[in-house]
Amino acid sequence: MVPDEIRRKRDELAMVACDHVNWCDDQRLNDENMPGVGPGGDINPYGWYVVGTTVGGNAVVVGIDDLGVYFADHEWCDDGTAEGVRRELIPLAPSIEEFRRNVIEIDVRLDEIG
Repeated sequence: MVPDEIRRKRDELAMVACDHVNWCDDQRLNDENMPGVGPGGDINPYGWYVVGTTVGGNAVVVGIDDLGVYFADHEWCDDGTAEGVRRELIPLAPSIEEFRRNVIEIDVRLDEIG
């Protein structure tokens, strides 16, 4: 079950069009964060959730206790710890507001890394 706080963050992010992100609707939000689905199912136990997908199965993720917006590669490689998961995430913006304010630059960055 995806927490309401994550749904709220997804809704705020989805207010802006981002060429390289397909924001998850409610069904896809649940599907992308099911156990066994990467990277969502791998990072959920540590408080991170997929809220959008990019080309190639990569993801845009947010955390329960974190203000930032991050990129997660679908070829997930962490050490099975919360800190290991956090190290593997690539920062896109320090906050949702910054993401929305700089969506053009973030689109360019996603094109480079995703």
